Amino acid sequence: MLVEPLGQPHHDLIRALDEERPVVLKTALDERPGARELIPATDAGAESLLRRETPERREGWFLEPFPRPPELFIFGGSHVAIPLTRLAHELGFRVSVVDARSKFAGPERFPQAREVIHAWPDEVLKDLAMDSSTYVVILTHDPKFDDPTIQAALKGRPRYIGAIGSRKTHRERVARLTAAGVSEAELVRVRAPIGLDLGAQTAEETALAILSEMVAVRHGKMGGPMASTTPAAAA
Repeated sequence: MLVEPLGQPHHDLIRALDEERPVVLKTALDERPGARELIPATDAGAESLLRRETPERREGWFLEPFPRPPELFIFGGSHVAIPLTRLAHELGFRVSVVDARSKFAGPERFPQAREVIHAWPDEVLKDLAMDSSTYVVILTHDPKFDDPTIQAALKGRPRYIGAIGSRKTHRERVARLTAAGVSEAELVRVRAPIGLDLGAQTAEETALAILSEMVAVRHGKMGGPMASTTPAAAA
């Protein structure tokens, strides 16, 4: 059996995957069927496809998104951060834990983390390219960390921004950030109280609730029970 050699688009795709650059592979279905082209994330239409992470047929082309591996940045090395790091790692997230407090930023606390960074959270985010593969979880529960971290995260386009705290805590947080000039349209991107309502009581259950919301957001779901979906939606 003859094996057709890989064309240049496939070589470019392999290089993009190795370099962790998000791209879309475009394959012709009608004219010149099988002809392929690699589309960068900056191309019009590519960003929305990469965010959905599902292939689609469009105007005689088959479009396959290849996003970067999902990255989770946890700000605050709290007791919840420990099981969250472990669970997210099991689901394929590359996890980084950031904390300016040295006692919470010890690598021994997070053996599954890709890296543990001892730094101010907003200092890390200002140099971070945040796209639809980026997830930001804020567990510091302290305005001097929370507020600048949220402001820095809102300057990018991460898929998920969640901040721990009660509804009262978040109302106070919103008031502070609004006074600092952050718009209401930006603040609605922050999910707080963080996570799905699972009735979580322990750190592990809280981590599960957070991760469940992240997965739901990733796949464009609300996170409700499967039993409540219609047969058409569940198919």
